[in-house]
Amino acid sequence: MQLLRTLCNLAAEAHPCARPSRYRRQLRSHRTPVITLINRTEIANIFDVMVALDGVAGLQAAKLATDDDIERLDVMRNRPVQLHRDAARMAIFG
Repeated sequence: MQLLRTLCNLAAEAHPCARPSRYRRQLRSHRTPVITLINRTEIANIFDVMVALDGVAGLQAAKLATDDDIERLDVMRNRPVQLHRDAARMAIFG
């Protein structure tokens, strides 16, 4: 139940940052936002939800991937490997 409550809180916040912070905004209609401290357990629960959603998103992306998508990913993956082999390591990050 706590996991579901955490997921609902995450969705309700609609915060652009995916990483949970130590503080949570509680928005109430026609009121000023209130900042409340969240504890380590709540942060751990948020990460559990993020891991679960990441897995679901990965499975969905794999199901919907086209041959062009996979080819583009292969090119992206192979570029740093080739640069490393060519000893052009600085170009990996450029």
